[in-house]
Parts: sequence; structure tokens; C-alpha cells
Amino acid sequence: MSTERAVIKVRRLEASAAQSTPFTVEIDGLKMGRLSHNRELVLEIVPGKHTITAKMDWDGSDPVEFEIQPGETALFECDWDRRMFAKNMRLERIEG
Repeated sequence: MSTERAVIKVRRLEASAAQSTPFTVEIDGLKMGRLSHNRELVLEIVPGKHTITAKMDWDGSDPVEFEIQPGETALFECDWDRRMFAKNMRLERIEG
């Protein structure tokens, strides 16, 4: 992997509700991949400032703005919990 790029890993938690529904991961408004239950999506992107969201048929996370440097790896976790209020989908940066 070239140091000119950066890596984003998005992990969908095992305990997530809505297990049969895939999540769509978007970066800067572009669909980058689908994430099944208890899986991880690995994406190589251009370093800089970006916005990431996770969505499914009836819900979506709030956008998360982040900056990533060349050669850096950022880890995000997402899940969906029917017990939460308002937006039920959570996406947050946990490393990197």
C-alpha cells in the first residue's frame, strides 16, 4: 500500500440489531461499500478532510467529519440500536 494513500476501516459491531440489513458506507457523499453484520470494510482513500456516514433502508448516522494523513489508518465502528431515541444508527471514530 502506498504511503500516498490512507486507509479507513469501518467495523459493524456483532451486537448490532437489524442484523439482516446491510449498512451502506458513504464517504463525501459517494457510496463506498456495503457492510454486513459483524464485518469490516477496508477502504483506501486520498488523505485530507472527509465526511463519512453509514446508512440503511430506514435510518442513517449523523455525518462524521475527520481528517486523515498519508499512511494513516482510521478505525470507525457503527451499530444500530432500536432502543436509542431519534437517530438509532451510531458511527464514531475510535482509533487513528
